Amino acid sequence: MKKISQIKFSCHKRLTLFISASVLLVSLLTSVAQAGSLLDEMQVADTCGTDYADKLASCSVFTCSKPSPMAMMSGFPSEKELKKMPLAKQQKIRNYMAEAEKKLAAMSPEKIAAMKAKMVSILSINGFDDRGRCQTSTIAIPGQRMDCALDKPLLKQLVDYTRLSAGAEHIQIKSESHLVNGKMVTTQVDVIDGKAMSNPWKQALDKEQCQFLEKNSAGAWIALNENSVTTPLAKPATKIIASNSSTLFIIDASGSMWGQINGKAKITIAKEVMAKLVAELDDNNRIGLIAYGHRRKGDCNDVETLVPLAANNKSAVLKAVQVLNAKGKTPLTRSLNQALKILQREKQSATIILVSDGIESCGADPCETVQAAKKYGVKFVLHTVGFGLSKKDSAQLECMAKAGDGEYFQANNADELLKSTRKALQPMGGIKVTAKVNGKVTDVLLRIVNVVSGEVIHENVLPSPSAMTTRLLPGKYNVTVKPAGVNGVSGKVLSNIEITSANILNKTVSFDKGRLKLSITRKGKPVHAVIYIEEHISHEGVYQSSVFGTDTPITVDLPEGSYDIIFQADGPEKRIENIAVVARKTVVKNISADIKPLNTASGNSAYQINTDLP
Repeated sequence: MKKISQIKFSCHKRLTLFISASVLLVSLLTSVAQAGSLLDEMQVADTCGTDYADKLASCSVFTCSKPSPMAMMSGFPSEKELKKMPLAKQQKIRNYMAEAEKKLAAMSPEKIAAMKAKMVSILSINGFDDRGRCQTSTIAIPGQRMDCALDKPLLKQLVDYTRLSAGAEHIQIKSESHLVNGKMVTTQVDVIDGKAMSNPWKQALDKEQCQFLEKNSAGAWIALNENSVTTPLAKPATKIIASNSSTLFIIDASGSMWGQINGKAKITIAKEVMAKLVAELDDNNRIGLIAYGHRRKGDCNDVETLVPLAANNKSAVLKAVQVLNAKGKTPLTRSLNQALKILQREKQSATIILVSDGIESCGADPCETVQAAKKYGVKFVLHTVGFGLSKKDSAQLECMAKAGDGEYFQANNADELLKSTRKALQPMGGIKVTAKVNGKVTDVLLRIVNVVSGEVIHENVLPSPSAMTTRLLPGKYNVTVKPAGVNGVSGKVLSNIEITSANILNKTVSFDKGRLKLSITRKGKPVHAVIYIEEHISHEGVYQSSVFGTDTPITVDLPEGSYDIIFQADGPEKRIENIAVVARKTVVKNISADIKPLNTASGNSAYQINTDLP
């Protein structure tokens, strides 16, 4: 738990309290012990994590919540922190937590809910305003809010400060308010892991880039000063699709496209959407067009490449789309085969965007076709757009997109069709990460960060299957990989992974385990002991004996890495640090129960690596 100390107020003033609160909000990640059902209910989840600083760097729209400053300063230690303490101290704290549980049990549910509501703080990033300033909002104290419109120099200071304080172990906040010539002056110094620095949030207030608001009796937010620093958000401009990409459109012109949505034929909507979409493309985009069902009824061979894949093709595609006449069947497989032949012939990667209002009607399996093309090595990403499809019929197009390392988009009207095709046009590549533990594939947790911007692009809270495609825009990324369900793993980082458009990068990361055979001995004979093992860097627990102890030796399988061993035989608690466990090896560790407290791996213990694991 991060230590917070020396918070003092010579004169209570909203400015001082709110700034101190803001420091804690953007700095601290406090875990509270899981002590009991009512205490559990009182805990406030931290949904901000380190994402707040990452989102602030790019001023991306983001809202999160975390414990309020007062809740954090009075929080109980985490279970992990408790286990590091001497047993007597652990018991004292647990007794205190039990008393807190009793007091909560005596309260009404309404009072408990009211208490918890006061412990939640909300942080919001609202994007850039029309003057290029980043708008933020922070509710650190119930009924009070701080709104900011930050210029770029100050925004950078805040991002750097937030990232530094987020990883701190000890934070001191010294703040005083006093009158100078009749004016209230607040001075504040923050000491982060021993380093004194000014608080950029205070600077933001001094430079009038922030203001306070207070909720009145009617529930409305009223500014406490006359000058408003925030402005309405500017409507984002339509993005131009990146140049130098290759996109092949496959358009449905089957007879069912005469069906109507909101009084307009689907074929008409498709033409209008394509006109808007193509106009947004850069002239350097290589685009092409394939249509099916546009010439003859009932003909499964009615597939035609109307515009070959090339640059400066915008006008040709627009003309070809406008004269389409919906007549025939839905030969999805033949259309895909025609597109794949074009890509094979040109020996380059491309994005295929297929729009259809129906499923295959010519007896073939388009999903198998996509799977076979991928196995054959054709480089492409396939996105499919289901236009007015039922959930049942969309399954085929979803299968095609998944097999083609792309996405399926459901569009039920003109606006959704335009948004879906715009998104599909982004020239994205991707990465498939496979995690293995002792040769067996396991589910994986990924955190992907853009190297240039520092933005967290992807982070899954729940495990996802190995080898699942994560789509990414071209660029360089750092990818942190952890196997799901394996304690004590800090994660392995794949650094500066370069993603190119329309290509899927495959990476396999091994988390093979080693074996630790541990004995606590006295005069050469194993003894009974309470044992706790934690990962050396993260201090995440990976093994704990019964509170009554266990006979030694014990054997524990652990991921490759370094570990600390905390044990108590009869006498004080003792610790051995930085024990290396090697993949597929057995490490034999014999520790004397008579070593001095807080000894390291280099002293008073036998340590060797011997047998290979099968």
